[in-house]
Amino acid sequence: MKSINEKSFAGCHFFIGTDTHLKNWRVTTRLNGIELKTLSMNPSSDELVNYLRKKYPGGIYHIVYEAGFCGFWHCHYVGSKKI
Repeated sequence: MKSINEKSFAGCHFFIGTDTHLKNWRVTTRLNGIELKTLSMNPSSDELVNYLRKKYPGGIYHIVYEAGFCGFWHCHYVGSKKI
C-alpha cells in the first residue's frame, strides 16, 4: 500500500530542456505544456538523472537541448539510464 507521501508519475511525459555550459546547466522541466520548474545545476549528467528520479519518479523523460556541441553527450547519457 502506498503512503500518502509517495508519488508516482508513471506514464507522464516530461520534457526536460537543457542549456549546457561548462560551469553550470540551466534545466527546465515541462509537463503537458506547463513549465514546472527551472533551475541552475552543476554540469553533471548523473546529477540530472538523480534529480529526475527523486522529483518525478516513474516519469518518461524527453531530454532536449539547443543545437550545438555541448548537449549531445549528456542527452545520450541520460537516455541510456533507466530512470
